[in-house]
Amino acid sequence: MKRQRGELRSNALKAKKRLGQGFWDQESKKRDEVVRLSTDAGVAMNLFTNKLKEQVQKRDEEFEAFYLVVKPLLVRGVANLHAEIIDHEHMAYLTQIERERYVIELSRKVQRCVERYNRETEIERPLQVSNL
Repeated sequence: MKRQRGELRSNALKAKKRLGQGFWDQESKKRDEVVRLSTDAGVAMNLFTNKLKEQVQKRDEEFEAFYLVVKPLLVRGVANLHAEIIDHEHMAYLTQIERERYVIELSRKVQRCVERYNRETEIERPLQVSNL
């Protein structure tokens, strides 16, 4: 029992010493600094995610505009979409490598449009059959 009292007294003296030296004030300041930094990091992360969302939405808007051009061609069943869509005036000013990149990027966009159109028509077909 005396031993426990001695430890308790020793711990109390250490705590009093820490209070006198401003230990808890320093810890509080450290904690406040960590909270401030994490808040700043959170704000920075929110700004980054908002910027990323804006970029994705912009790309989606560009693709949506492109899809609105391609969809009528798909509905009509045009065999060579590239010939209908390609910008020949723009192609005239491009180097050979730039032309190849342009055609590849155009092909990717057309492929995405075709896939989206097929998904949309798959959904519409069962609805049309069930209405009969």
